[in-house]
Amino acid sequence: MSFLSSRQFQLSVLATVLGLVLLAVLFDKVVMPLVVNSARTEQVPNVVGMPKQQAIDMLESKGLKVEKVVETYNSSAQHGVVLTQLPYPNSLVKEGRRVYLSVSKGYEVITMPDLSMMSQREAQLSLLSMGMQVGTVSYDFRDSIPEGRVIRQSYLPGMSVGSGTIVNLVLSKDSNATVITPSCIRLSESEAMQSINDAQLVLGQVNIDASETYSPGTVTNQQPSAGTKVHRGSKVDIWVVKQ
Repeated sequence: MSFLSSRQFQLSVLATVLGLVLLAVLFDKVVMPLVVNSARTEQVPNVVGMPKQQAIDMLESKGLKVEKVVETYNSSAQHGVVLTQLPYPNSLVKEGRRVYLSVSKGYEVITMPDLSMMSQREAQLSLLSMGMQVGTVSYDFRDSIPEGRVIRQSYLPGMSVGSGTIVNLVLSKDSNATVITPSCIRLSESEAMQSINDAQLVLGQVNIDASETYSPGTVTNQQPSAGTKVHRGSKVDIWVVKQ
């Protein structure tokens, strides 16, 4: 190949490349904006809180398409009311854009399970699996029942309740298990509470004492007194000098 023909070939390739680049620029800057701008834009109306069919009718009147409606239980919204929408209200979209809605199925009714003889963990897992949760847990002494088992629940088995219901439990305690009440006299209130907890007892009523013998915040008396045998989990009342 001669030098001249080689030079002509290079110029031909360069011209082809420049032509392709120019076409790409024209397509991106001229053609595509014309295509995009040819479609009308719409502002998505706010349909949250509307009945489902009314929301669908409004969206379709704006040239939008309701693609999917997902129903979900919601205790604070009536059945059939729109909870959420996507795209969000007031968004600017092209005509024909798909819109997704979630709609309330209303209050979910659940049949309360029988939690009797379950451990606290078993009862909690059972309730969580049904959309409920454990509330307060208290104890009652039962010699014939293994310790830590559910003996009462705030909603009877078989009752109809709603999702999110909080269920209080009463667990069994071994009445034969006794502990010695610790001495809380001359301790601070926080120290007395820790001592009571360490003895597997529960702090009961905190009373104010006007004594001038002890410094403020000091425990001056307790009931039951130190050294008394009591059931594990029993309450211990204390008297504290006013701060």
